[in-house]
Amino acid sequence: MGLLLGLVSTEAKTFDRIIAQVNNEIITEWELTTLAKQRSMELQRAYGVSREEATHQAEQDRPQLLDQYIRQLLLVETALTLKDQIQVTEQEVDQRVNSFKESAGIKTEADFLEQLKREGFSFPAFREQTKRNLMAEQLIMKRVLPKLQVRDREIQDFFEKNRDQFPDKTDEVHLKHIFVPFHPTLEDLEISQQKVEDAIADLTLGDDFEEVAVRMVTSSRIRHEKALGKLITLPLDEIENLSQIFQGTLSNLSSGQISSPVKSPEGYYVFRVEEKTDQQISFQYFVVPFEIGQTATAKAQEQANQMAKKLDQGTSFDQVLQTHRQVSSTGNQPDKEGKRRGGDLGFQPLSSLSPEIQKVVKAL
Repeated sequence: MGLLLGLVSTEAKTFDRIIAQVNNEIITEWELTTLAKQRSMELQRAYGVSREEATHQAEQDRPQLLDQYIRQLLLVETALTLKDQIQVTEQEVDQRVNSFKESAGIKTEADFLEQLKREGFSFPAFREQTKRNLMAEQLIMKRVLPKLQVRDREIQDFFEKNRDQFPDKTDEVHLKHIFVPFHPTLEDLEISQQKVEDAIADLTLGDDFEEVAVRMVTSSRIRHEKALGKLITLPLDEIENLSQIFQGTLSNLSSGQISSPVKSPEGYYVFRVEEKTDQQISFQYFVVPFEIGQTATAKAQEQANQMAKKLDQGTSFDQVLQTHRQVSSTGNQPDKEGKRRGGDLGFQPLSSLSPEIQKVVKAL
């Protein structure tokens, strides 16, 4: 969970009407519309929903966005009266701006400025609002959280005594996550490779490709990736829109051929080309996930425990995630799987989460 603060430009605009006043600060219809626009773009980036769906959801969220913005203004106003205790450096602002670029997948400065323009910002306005957000977060960390001395046992006791007053389920939750991947050992890789080579041998002997895929791939993955094992037909030029693994393998296979095991970060791919002409290609594929032994499992669990400990000690979620991404990088090369290491998932319908994640979230 994290602090959700809206980013609204502080530049002068021509406003339609004033919709709220917080002490000496006014909130206008234009500002709320800008918040809704930013929410819509966030939904499109995070979930890949259509522009129309994202805009509709953002409009429904307007009351919550206004409430959040009012709370932010109150926090910033208090922080400004405590300048000797609440201070934000330019370096901290730079770090937060860079974190935004990374989470949004922005590669160049030109793309960044274009993104700000689409969301109604100039660069100076964005930096100023980012600074205000950091001030509000510092205020909460230094002045609010230390006063909250409620123990876990007291929280549980209160919940048990007042269970009837709480709803049975929450429709949506705002999630942030950190993903700790398993790193298979050499022994794990050898076992996995033998498993996929046995599968290729079965295919060579005439076993049905789809049946082998069902045997080799977990049932949960079959449910989520319905194309696994199925025959796929595409125009030949559309291969360029597929991932590098697909492009590199399919371009080198002829009709009737089965690929050698193709190693990827998630396991070994196996491809079979049914037919390939100058116009189109028909193929099947599946992925055999790596076998994960006790050693790899224990290392991942230890890494997760260390990050959970830092969070319990008060380190911000974003800082723990940033450190995790840096550690996961190889040498001086950026972590190509950076986005998969974690980030802000935004609001998620509880029903869309896996049973395992639902169980964890409901307990929070």
